[in-house]
Amino acid sequence: MKEDGKETKKRTEEEKKKKSRTKKPVSYGGLPDLKDAKHVTTDSDSGVARSMDGVAVAPGMHQMGGFPGMQPGMARPSHYGAKMPALPPGMFAPLPQEQEKAEHTFHMASEMHRGEPNGWKFDDVPTLPEFHPLERTAVFAPHSNAPEVGRRVADVLRARSIATVYDDKKAKAKCITEDNVEFRVRLYRGRNKFSHGIIVEVQRRFGFSPSFAGDMYAILDAAEGKLPALKTVPLIPPPSKLIPVVSDADDDDFDDFDAPPPSMGIKRKARSASLCIASDMLKRAKTADANVLALESLASITNSKKMGAAAALRVSRQILAGSDEGEDVREVLVSLLVDESLDSESTSDIWDKDDEGRAQLRLYAMTVLSNAISVAAEKGSPALLKDQSFFLADEIMPVLVNELRDSKNNSRMAVVSARCLESLLTSNAIGRDMTSAAIGCKAGPALEISLDVGQRGNQHLEDLSMACLRVLS
Repeated sequence: MKEDGKETKKRTEEEKKKKSRTKKPVSYGGLPDLKDAKHVTTDSDSGVARSMDGVAVAPGMHQMGGFPGMQPGMARPSHYGAKMPALPPGMFAPLPQEQEKAEHTFHMASEMHRGEPNGWKFDDVPTLPEFHPLERTAVFAPHSNAPEVGRRVADVLRARSIATVYDDKKAKAKCITEDNVEFRVRLYRGRNKFSHGIIVEVQRRFGFSPSFAGDMYAILDAAEGKLPALKTVPLIPPPSKLIPVVSDADDDDFDDFDAPPPSMGIKRKARSASLCIASDMLKRAKTADANVLALESLASITNSKKMGAAAALRVSRQILAGSDEGEDVREVLVSLLVDESLDSESTSDIWDKDDEGRAQLRLYAMTVLSNAISVAAEKGSPALLKDQSFFLADEIMPVLVNELRDSKNNSRMAVVSARCLESLLTSNAIGRDMTSAAIGCKAGPALEISLDVGQRGNQHLEDLSMACLRVLS
């Protein structure tokens, strides 16, 4: 009896050891265990652990007595994307029924576009290099093929109107958001036993915007096969709840922006301080960076969402009319956009050598002009627009059409130009005159080009081009 008991106990211990040696396969939407995560990036004996899906552990932290789990604040919030249900080992977790239906609708909408959408064209991606430290903004999509993951990421980049240049050989994408945040998206195949899955990594390189977090989470969710968030949730409170940089509280009682009471003259001078500073920077700038900073400031103070309607309109009126401090600013804008040059001896050499800096200056100049025209058209300044109708039709309209025609080479500039054109065409004061000018400049064919570019890779450009075509038709 004792021998039978010993044999049974021995057999039970052997079965337990056998089960402990059997490793569970990774289910869809799940993550490797901490002790297995090192196989994704390194060999099994290296001792370096980095996990996917926003979970990061410092190399060797658990070996030095640290807590071998997730660090505070390193996990992605659970409200981004759908949560995958857990299933028994060996089975894949299907998508929830609602998400499956929504994904089908999303992909059907993508397939309706004319031409082939922009994106990577590869059959596979490079294996993750040994000892390559991944960013915390990376996810692992198990049991996935590279073309499918790449297509999902490209769909999100297009839906969020992110200008992208794809590199098929390196499985990399250079991206710039509409808020001028530059980042990279890289695709790798997992190492060793994780070679069945694809790693997607997002690296921010330059710039900052509160909306970038939403873009990043949408890309990572799409890489995992979750429903992409097509609309960016505004992370900035409405202008009325912000601390105003330029107060327009005293203007709330006046609907006629063109005729404020005389007592507001002193406050008006105070509000033009930002315009004076930017104008002075443009006149004294000795480097291209100084010009960029000045134009970037002008783009902010002409934005009604940032500055408030009254303050933005007042600055916009001075720029469009070329009065007071706005005269120098208008000359610079015309020089950059119409003449494609910068009338400054100190920056002429930089202008000739730096094509990227020149494109950036022209983009900011177009943004300032677009903001000024938009706020004047939307917030009610018909007299100003009528006075400037010849300037807008003869000098600005050809520039807008040319930029739309060249949208394949610069989609960001095309988006701003299309927004400016839409404001002109839909203006109650000069809409009819601008429509005639646009037809005379052959804006229709140019808008068809920008529409095709937008359908392939930029949702915002597609929407704006379609809106302008409706007006012209």
